[in-house]
Amino acid sequence: NIPVLGYPWAEEHGIGENRGVELLSRCGKFLVPSDWIGNLSVLTAFPPRHEARPPRTARALALDPAKAYATLLVSDGDNLCFWNGPEGLLSRYVEGLEDGRGFPVAFTLGPSIVDLMPPVADAVLGRIRATDGLGGAVSGVGYMYMGHYGKAFGAERPRVAREFLDLTARYLGYCGQDWLWVMCHG
Repeated sequence: NIPVLGYPWAEEHGIGENRGVELLSRCGKFLVPSDWIGNLSVLTAFPPRHEARPPRTARALALDPAKAYATLLVSDGDNLCFWNGPEGLLSRYVEGLEDGRGFPVAFTLGPSIVDLMPPVADAVLGRIRATDGLGGAVSGVGYMYMGHYGKAFGAERPRVAREFLDLTARYLGYCGQDWLWVMCHG
């Protein structure tokens, strides 16, 4: 199984995000949103690091019940263009957080970045702090709706879904991710 690269909708053309992702899901495919990236042919020439990275280490905080606390989650929504090199929106955001930040931040990162943008993945994963949260977006190794995934395979659907989940687990390990944001529609 290979991912579908691109996006099922742009400028009011195409089947639409929800219907497109649902169709791909039924057929046992997943989407890697890779629109707005013009250099994947160059970036995929770099060898990916297919080895487990250690997950982040959460630190226990003593909470004061008299205080209010906020959580900051910065998500790429599985859109690789947000990490597109040093000038990518989230790459610049991670870089900007490095100076004087006294609080952890949770990030999501589409784990397929390991294959599609290896040097960017190495740079990003090397800069996110060990105490920051790092989860996968948006439904695993790619964007799909589990409620529809593999429906076209009938009795083989559990096997098809299990293969997706196993692939997701492997790629979460490549990024050192220990949680996953699961997208649902319908």
